[in-house]
Amino acid sequence: MVRLQAIPAKAKSIGKQFLHFRISWEKMLVIRCAACKNKLWKYDKIGPGEVLRCHKERITQKYNFTAREQKIQCICGKDIGIDKGSFIKMISKAFTSSGTKRNC
Repeated sequence: MVRLQAIPAKAKSIGKQFLHFRISWEKMLVIRCAACKNKLWKYDKIGPGEVLRCHKERITQKYNFTAREQKIQCICGKDIGIDKGSFIKMISKAFTSSGTKRNC
């Protein structure tokens, strides 16, 4: 997905060319239930490695899941993670992820 962002007026002119928009690619993971393949949420993953935790402020779009007694469950009933306050501790065999990670 391409997101266009405006640049301040001082940065618009570069030599004879005029740059009106900066293009930034959104790098997101789609987290799905391993049992039923339902989409659970979109997550902005920063850095390489496995998804061990999902920080709640980086979840950009929510789909189908429920929160019961500090457990995050898919609508099929499978436990996906444990709510730890500011993040969700993920159960590694309970979900799959697809998409790209942002490497900073």
